[in-house]
Amino acid sequence: MFSYAGRIGIEVEYLLLTSQGQAPATELLTQFYQEFVQRGWKAESADSPPRLVVKTRIENSEIVLKNDFATCILEFVFPPFEKFEELRKFWENSIPVAREIADSLDLSLHRQAVYPTVPVDFDYRLAIDDPDGSRLQKYLNRPVIDSPYFARNYPAAICAAQVSLDLTFESFLDLLPGLYEFEYLVPLLFTTGQEFQTQSNFSVRSLIIQNNWHDVVNAGFPADLAGLISELTQRGPTGGRHLSNLVPRGANRIEFRSADTQPDLESLAKLIAFRLMSLTAAQQVQKIDSKIARIHFLRVCQDGICDPCRIQTHHELYREACLNIPPSWQKAGQTVLDAMESLMQSR
Repeated sequence: MFSYAGRIGIEVEYLLLTSQGQAPATELLTQFYQEFVQRGWKAESADSPPRLVVKTRIENSEIVLKNDFATCILEFVFPPFEKFEELRKFWENSIPVAREIADSLDLSLHRQAVYPTVPVDFDYRLAIDDPDGSRLQKYLNRPVIDSPYFARNYPAAICAAQVSLDLTFESFLDLLPGLYEFEYLVPLLFTTGQEFQTQSNFSVRSLIIQNNWHDVVNAGFPADLAGLISELTQRGPTGGRHLSNLVPRGANRIEFRSADTQPDLESLAKLIAFRLMSLTAAQQVQKIDSKIARIHFLRVCQDGICDPCRIQTHHELYREACLNIPPSWQKAGQTVLDAMESLMQSR
């Protein structure tokens, strides 16, 4: 049975908000970053001012904190690691520091993936791969649809925790159907956002994504998985931007993008263990119906309902998979199994 022996990457986003629940002004955000520099972090020039980046070294590794496309989104990028103890070290030298600085400026790092109201006024940043802002403008001027999950500024209201793993592009394509078979477990086990404007659902963030990229067939959970695999095969591992939940990041890396941001170290470790177990479990799936898998995923997002028999079947696969992930992650893997067992008993 497959046993993962590669590196793990983590990018985790948090909403940085004022005590009134608004995006901080650029001046306040700049002050927030200056406080890191005062504590020994190094300021770096970024792709377009006033986007801000600071870094700190932990032994031979570098943690990066950057302001994403708007003043209210922070993104922590941890260096590649293999063991839980390394993740703990990176976490303890970054997230608590950010929370302490935020508190001193009457700001807060929101612990949930979705903020109930969308900040109206904030500054967009131009990305390094969109220097003239053409992609940003296309997005901002996209057609409006009549959906309670649609909001023109929706990216300023949601945050994710993205896990990346070492995997060849060819292996990624082979495992993709099996991985999507288990995607319903992501909102079921890891949701941290259930309120958005007037909506109350089990996992709102994925519904926001599906409704705001409504003109992209394979955004979020792909509506045409076979078509997506064909497209990826033609494009190759570096062939343009992908908006699906699972994407290649070069020839030997896969990124899982569907999970909500996680509020603490233990939750993040649980998410990593789940992703590691998924690689092994996906190899045991012989055949899936991706349309049915998508229905299960969206239903969980809507109301948290899932067939306990389905969970039980997949629990057996994950129980075996837990024995084959690196020992450092097996304790967190057991918390995944325990959570699945609780779901089976409560339904």
